[in-house]
Amino acid sequence: MNISKFLFNVDKWDNIVIFGKSISSYAIMMVIGVICCALVFFYRLRKYGTDEKTIDRLTIITLIGGMFVYLGASFFDTLWHCIELHLETGEPFKLDFNEGGITFSGGIITGIIVFFIIFPFGMKYDKNRSINYMDQIVIGILIAHCFGRIGCFLAGCCYGKETDFFLGIYYSEAGTVVHPTQLYEAAFLLIAFIIFFLFLKKYHTETYLISYGIFRIFIEMLRGDDRGASPFGFLTP
Repeated sequence: MNISKFLFNVDKWDNIVIFGKSISSYAIMMVIGVICCALVFFYRLRKYGTDEKTIDRLTIITLIGGMFVYLGASFFDTLWHCIELHLETGEPFKLDFNEGGITFSGGIITGIIVFFIIFPFGMKYDKNRSINYMDQIVIGILIAHCFGRIGCFLAGCCYGKETDFFLGIYYSEAGTVVHPTQLYEAAFLLIAFIIFFLFLKKYHTETYLISYGIFRIFIEMLRGDDRGASPFGFLTP
């Protein structure tokens, strides 16, 4: 008997009551993550003596990139689900933004690309240091993503396949005990954040993209939720 089935039922955690109002636990975790990301980013910049004018410019550039993170996350999740709908029904393919949610990988790739595109225009006097600044942003992204995955766990999305593993969690959405893949990923991101923040001196962006990409391949093997369909049938989105 899996005791976690009785200890954790995500229906109890989907919303949190604060001052008599029910608020999405996912939204709360996202806000906490964004705040932590900003605090880490500003701390790192000031630690290395970045002047306030540069910090202001970087803040604007990062906020613009952040908007494209959301747009990319929404676009790619919609794309995968519309591909799935096309393959299942045989109807002509069309993008319908009512079909999708958000996907982190599509968002972060879009955001990073936009950052490097607009950086030379906003930082003309410092345009050769884009990768140095991105390295500091990446450390903040790690902790923000960690809280985001905790939010996924509380909201009941992004869960894993059915399991009898002792860490299995009961999800009413799946109707069974499944791998808490969100918590596996949150643990990986927290460990990566500690390593990047305390020990890694450079190559943060490259190390992040490679290490998270490899980890995501393995965690995808345990995912059991609907993520849409890939144009390449043997690969998940």
